[in-house]
Amino acid sequence: MRTLLVLTVLVGAPCAARADDDVTFVTLDRQDGVSRAGAEVSFVALDDFGDGVPQSAMRFDSHAQSVNLRTGLGAYAAIPVTVYSQSGASASGALGNIELGGLFARSLQPGLDVIVHAGLVLPSSPPGDDNHSELAQPSRLTDALLGQAPPVALRLAGAMRYRHDRLLARVDLGLDQGFVRFNELDYSIGLRVASAIGWDFGVALPAVELVGLFYDPSTSRTTITAALSVRARVSRAQPYAALIIPFQDRYFAAALTLGVDVVLP
Repeated sequence: MRTLLVLTVLVGAPCAARADDDVTFVTLDRQDGVSRAGAEVSFVALDDFGDGVPQSAMRFDSHAQSVNLRTGLGAYAAIPVTVYSQSGASASGALGNIELGGLFARSLQPGLDVIVHAGLVLPSSPPGDDNHSELAQPSRLTDALLGQAPPVALRLAGAMRYRHDRLLARVDLGLDQGFVRFNELDYSIGLRVASAIGWDFGVALPAVELVGLFYDPSTSRTTITAALSVRARVSRAQPYAALIIPFQDRYFAAALTLGVDVVLP
């Protein structure tokens, strides 16, 4: 009997490790119950806006979060940098807004988690016509406010995360409210909805992801992107990639994101 118990533990241990909540999706909210830090770069192929001149943008992003495994409480931070280039002209860069926030992650039952977080977006650079941060937003629509100039904004969001064996799914619902107006423009985003589903092979998690922004009703504007992503596990490192395409608001053709997260002890 004792031998059977030992064998059961040894065989079941790898399955338990694969079931750990240590992976996340690429374009959804990053907040969950795992401490991690990472960086990513995205290339955004822009439309020519009718002038026939090829244009593109690159978005560099650094992010980190720390979570207490006992209480589920944690803190996070993120900041992007955008580089815009136009054929025949020199490239220009812009520092995005900084987001600082807190989170709470709790398991309701085996395989079902809830995550809530609140963040404050602070401007890190003055607004101006040469600030092209907004052009790189489609690569990470979830964090669009970090590319808007220059809002001070509050972000509130909740998520449900479900795992059954190798199946992993998540739904996000968030509200982004800006408090600063610039040149009579309201930079509040409004409602943010996202969902994703993937199949965890242990060494890699391929997934399909959707993100939608529903702006202030006065603008009658909606932006939706879809993504095909894959995240790998290499010890504590998790390299990932995503191909993002537009459903609406098509001022870009496609975006490619490459990044890596490191799970912290």
